[in-house]
Amino acid sequence: MTTSQKNLKDGSEYFDLKMSVTDHGDPPRTISGTTRVKVHKILPAMRFNQSLFETEVAEDAKIGDVVYTLSDLGGPTGGAANMTYEVIDKWTTVFKAEDNDLKLLKKLDYETDQFHLVKIR
Repeated sequence: MTTSQKNLKDGSEYFDLKMSVTDHGDPPRTISGTTRVKVHKILPAMRFNQSLFETEVAEDAKIGDVVYTLSDLGGPTGGAANMTYEVIDKWTTVFKAEDNDLKLLKKLDYETDQFHLVKIR
């Protein structure tokens, strides 16, 4: 078996694996072939364009109200249409990521919590 590495016009790499197999017959027979393995580029790690985003929500906001548009968080080329958001940690009962929006799941109470630090992945 031999290998050779090359680049395609789109910048991706591929390897040609050339193999020969010989049986133990009398007379021995040999067959050869090539398998091409294309290596796809890995997309760069997704990162938000900043680490903290802030918004203000009135205490009397209604359940289901959009409190933040998540597509504003930024991300890789292709935009928010290619991303899925999920609220994690303790605020999953208060907020929900739906499509590109952060929505309110229950009424807010200023006397109980003056602010909410919501983690999204």
